Amino acid sequence: MIYDFYSTGSDDQLTLIDNQQAFRRIKLRPKILIDVSSQSAVNSISCQTQLLNSTITISFPCIIAPTALHRLANNEHGELATVRAAVACSTIMCVSTMASICMERIAEEHREQIKANYPRSIMHPDDAREAVKHGVEGIIVSNHGGRQLDTCQSTIDALPDIMNAISSELHQIDVYIDGGVRRGTDILKAVALGAKAVLIGRPVLWGLAEDGMQGIKNVLDILKKEFRLAMMLCGCQTVDDIRRNNLLVINNNNNTQSKL
Repeated sequence: MIYDFYSTGSDDQLTLIDNQQAFRRIKLRPKILIDVSSQSAVNSISCQTQLLNSTITISFPCIIAPTALHRLANNEHGELATVRAAVACSTIMCVSTMASICMERIAEEHREQIKANYPRSIMHPDDAREAVKHGVEGIIVSNHGGRQLDTCQSTIDALPDIMNAISSELHQIDVYIDGGVRRGTDILKAVALGAKAVLIGRPVLWGLAEDGMQGIKNVLDILKKEFRLAMMLCGCQTVDDIRRNNLLVINNNNNTQSKL
């Protein structure tokens, strides 16, 4: 029952499935004439990125999404194990309004990093523009992991239109995305399309259920290693080097279309 609660989506679960499949339709374009083979070049590759108007630096563009009831996965520590893993991996945990431990107790683990609430569930360009008009510092492109409106668009497919809708405001707002991120290559694809970072939910819950704090650290470490390798093979030494021209998109007819 607990696994079903975490793993399933709404109705026919079409959006849940498409969140992952949409990432697979996007292909990476490797660059080979950039030196990432020497020890000095390897050491110079940095996965770090700055968030929240450059007020915080995280180890790579991946943060923990708000998901409910962590004590279902780990009854002893719940969200405390999750926030400790986030601190250990130099990233951020977003706390769900349905957390199984109160916000005040979670905040005691890293009080100096408590930040404001950003609107989630942004899937329409009009909502993105409205959020910016009201002065938010960041938005999260999300369909709640396919758990609400089934047959809606995948988040990675929605991202380009949202980025275009607020293109004139991107100097003052961060855009984040969740839904379907399962590989380091998925993170690179999201960043190439304009996301400041991705949020991961279910993989964190699987790690939490398997081995508590250490299980989550293992998940984040795997994703970071995959992301770093993808950066190297795409010829990117920093996160800022990642661009749309690192990508190709496969349409429904299996024809490759450039996204330059």
